[in-house]
Amino acid sequence: LLLGNTVERASVHPQRVRWSARDWLNWFEDFDPEAIYPESGRADLIGPGGPITKIVGGPEAIVFQERAIYVANYVGGDLLWQFSEAERNRGTKVPNSVVRVGDLTYYVAEDGWYVFAGGQSRPIGAGRINDWWRDNFDSAFAHHVSQGVDVDRNLIYWAFPFGGSNGQCNKLLIYNYALDCWSQGEITLDWLIRFR
Repeated sequence: LLLGNTVERASVHPQRVRWSARDWLNWFEDFDPEAIYPESGRADLIGPGGPITKIVGGPEAIVFQERAIYVANYVGGDLLWQFSEAERNRGTKVPNSVVRVGDLTYYVAEDGWYVFAGGQSRPIGAGRINDWWRDNFDSAFAHHVSQGVDVDRNLIYWAFPFGGSNGQCNKLLIYNYALDCWSQGEITLDWLIRFR
């Protein structure tokens, strides 16, 4: 279990990743590296990336900061986890924009929409949706964004507050990842969730 942007003993560590003891030993709730349980620990991703905003799992963990992306691999031994910077000057300030579908991770950065795979990001919104997003997204309510995936139809949905909505999600951004095409819709809702 990996956690990021932690508060420990009333001290804030926005660039820290903590991991629990190995879950197969049923010690996944133990984050104390001084305890008798093996392999819990921490790493600080010091640098210009800013606070950690999201961690997604899979064959490798992907750690998003506001302005950086790290790939984390479990290597065992004394090191336990290896964190490799994959992107500099690109991350996300919108944590719930991050969606993992198989080996691909979709997210919005300050300059638009991307898919992250193989240790690098590829633009998917340039010249198509980025300007519309930038003109309409109410960034003051970035924490209201939610997302869901319809794997049967290859669709990702993001609900977000349109400018002037006072934080209420009233627009949908829809991406068909099989066809690489975008659409939009209007709706009023509080939260999208992913079932499956």
